[in-house]
Order: sequence, then C-alpha cells, then structure tokens
Amino acid sequence: MKSKGEEAMESIFERLRKVLPQPRVGNAVYFTGTGEWVWSPETYGLFRLADRSAPPSMKVLLARIHPADLLSCRDALRDWHAGKPVEGKIEFRVVDRDGTRHWLRIEPGSCRESEAEKCLLYAIEDISREKALEEEMLKAMEHERELARIKMEFLHMITHEYRTPLGVIQSSADILIRYHDRLGERERLERLEDIKRSTRILADLLEDVLMIGKSDSGKAVIHVKAVNLCQLIREVADTVVDNFGFPRNIEIRSPDPDPTLASDEQLLRHVFSNAISNALKYSTLDKSVYITIEPRREEVAVHIRDEGIGIPREELSRLFTMFYRASNVGSIAGTGLGLVVLKRCVDRLNGKIEVESAKGEGTTFTFLLPNGGVPATAGKEEA
Repeated sequence: MKSKGEEAMESIFERLRKVLPQPRVGNAVYFTGTGEWVWSPETYGLFRLADRSAPPSMKVLLARIHPADLLSCRDALRDWHAGKPVEGKIEFRVVDRDGTRHWLRIEPGSCRESEAEKCLLYAIEDISREKALEEEMLKAMEHERELARIKMEFLHMITHEYRTPLGVIQSSADILIRYHDRLGERERLERLEDIKRSTRILADLLEDVLMIGKSDSGKAVIHVKAVNLCQLIREVADTVVDNFGFPRNIEIRSPDPDPTLASDEQLLRHVFSNAISNALKYSTLDKSVYITIEPRREEVAVHIRDEGIGIPREELSRLFTMFYRASNVGSIAGTGLGLVVLKRCVDRLNGKIEVESAKGEGTTFTFLLPNGGVPATAGKEEA
C-alpha cells in the first residue's frame, strides 16, 4: 500500500509530465516535513545512475560533476541536496563512466502545499544540445570578428604596401616625361628599372592575394607534370634577386644534377619564391642563402637555409597566420602574406613544412614534397 507521500509524489510527477513532456527533462521533489527526496526515473537517467533505489549521497553526486564546474556550483548543489531552497539555475557538466560529458541544468520550481505536506519542486534538464548550439554561435561570432579584423588588416596592408611602389612609379614616370631630353641614357634606364621593380612588387602582392582567394574557394586547379627542381629553383632565385635589385649569393646543392619531381610547377614557384624572398629579406647583403635538394624514396626534401635575424622560438607556432610578422622584423617591409601563401601551396601539394629557427641564428625551411602525391581532387588535372 502506498503512503500518502508516495501518492502525492506520483500525482506531482504526473502533472509535471503533462507540463514538461520532453524526455530529456527529469524532476525531483523534496518534502520539507520529512526531509525526504524523491526523484523521477528520468532524473536518475540524467545523472547516469544505475542504482535507482534512492537519491544518491552528496559525495556520489559531487563525484559525477566535472572538476571545472565543481567550485562554481558546489554550494548550490549542497543546498539543493540538503533540501534548502535554491535560488536561480544551476548549470554543470556530468562526467559519465565512459568519460563522456553532458550538461545538466537544475531549475527550482514553486514551493507547493501537496495533499500530504509542503514540498519543493525542481526540474532537471539535459541542456547539452543548447550548450552545443551556444558554442557554435560563439564560434560563429568569433569567426565574424576574425573576418572583420582580417578585412581591416588587409585594407591597411594594401594601402601601406601599395603606396610606396605606386609613389616610385609615379615619380619616375613624371621625371621621364618632364626631363626626358635632359637625362642621360643611364639615368633613363635607372628610372625604367625603378618602374619595372615597383610594378613587379605590385604584381607579386596581387598574385599572393589571388592565390589565397583561390585556396579559400577551392578553385586552385592542379596541373601535375615532371619538374626539374634545380632548373626551377635557379630560375626563381634569379628572378627574386633581380627584383631585390642587389647582387646576392644563393648556393643550390643537389646530389642529382637533374632532380625531377612530379608536381604542379606553378605552386612550386609560389613556394620557392616566397621562401627565397624571405631568406634574402631577413638577411644582410653579405650573407648567403643555401638551398639543398635531397631526393628521397617517395618525396623530395628541399632545405632553404639563411643566416639572417631568425625567428623567436616562442613565435614559430604563429608563423603561418595571416598578416602575422615576427616581433624582431623591425622596419623591414613585409605584408604578412608570403608564408600564408607558401603554406597553402604546400598543403595543396599534400606536402609538409618543417621550420628550425632561433632569434639571431638564422632560419631553415624544409619542404617535404611528395613525388606525384598530389591529392586527387575535383580541381586536379594531369598534364
């Protein structure tokens, strides 16, 4: 025969089920006169408790709470367990036996006078889905903020980086127009070289931006063919040195005089152009750059080493972040895009990058490029 308390509890649960029909919601009732707790079957399930003979002790309850949430809700849980009225909601994670986690919310209801005695009502709800949606929303908001930040930095970079070469082009063109007859042939050639070099800077910057855009949109088409690495790297190195406008020493070493790699030539040009440009940019004119080509079984390793200013070890993890530049670059001009383009090109080739560097000790970039191992994508074309 059921006691009046049990009959009152069943009556309360029945009414609550009609109001809260969701299967992810449980209920608990505390009878203030007897100090008795009664949990609905759903509540035991929400706490993942196998023993449903009686509500658990405080020790058992706290043992199921995630350590990160324990301090913030321990006092409220103790009051709840002791039958004291709890104001406001309690939210915490429960750690299951298999290590998985889910979120619960305990929300106090009204204090009711049942058929038997006065009692406190609580709703216990699994809010894991709500928390997951909240986390997704926060990530989306953070993503939007990051996009806004990148947009502002991009506009600032474009404004800053375009101003100097455009100024050189305009100044040189004005001088050639106004004083063409007074200038000697050498002076005219110097002005034309200035225009050519500045135009190249603008074209390279535009090419980097377009490459990032293609990478983001997945529209970069891959053309695989046999590439002579020594020849390609020498051509790229000569072009980079010419763009810098000062003689520089670049040594290329390879045990095989004609190392061949089945890959995309245009992507490789982007990789080596940006890597060699960085090596020269952050080294003094008297320092050499050393490039070693190391054919391996299923890949080719290309090491590009400089003796420049290096990169602080604690900053290496941020090296391929958009617009990021190391703290020790000083007044050396740069956009913070070159290494981003380089990394995305290597990723498209299914390769890897290793970086060894320390501040003041130079830098070595190692590119591990698969021989013909370009990923099969919808945009891939073989030549």
